[in-house]
Amino acid sequence: MSTMAITLLVAGLLLMAAEIILPGGVPGTIGAICLLVFSGQVWIQHGTTWGLASIVGTMFVGLVLFFLEVRLMRKGPLARWFFLDAKTPPTSSQSSGGIAPGTEGVAATRLNPSGLVLVQGRSLEAISRDGLIEEGAAVVVVGDDPFRIAVRRK
Repeated sequence: MSTMAITLLVAGLLLMAAEIILPGGVPGTIGAICLLVFSGQVWIQHGTTWGLASIVGTMFVGLVLFFLEVRLMRKGPLARWFFLDAKTPPTSSQSSGGIAPGTEGVAATRLNPSGLVLVQGRSLEAISRDGLIEEGAAVVVVGDDPFRIAVRRK
């Protein structure tokens, strides 16, 4: 085997292993490309049998490293950086500006199921939890999401 092929093999394995520490897919993708080029070099230099064996071997090693990465990411010291352990408390959305559920308002446009409502003198985008609500109907705020408030007929 040539020095180039061995270099590609070592670089590919190291880059795929580096994916455990530097997630995001870039090191793993470059490592997979190195292993693919390695297999091509082996195929050219040693024939079909060794080429296929190198492809199967690198695929096996890639799968083992992938499952190892997933396992270490879930249970290892880096897991706290990538996975949320605690639930975050609910907060009011920017769309509602802190308007509490139970606040009353009026439909400024027809909500079918979304439209505009007037609540506390402000025009806000809203979605109806009761289906169609005609313009001018009294509404009650029942919740919100990051983009709009949720209302029901009063």
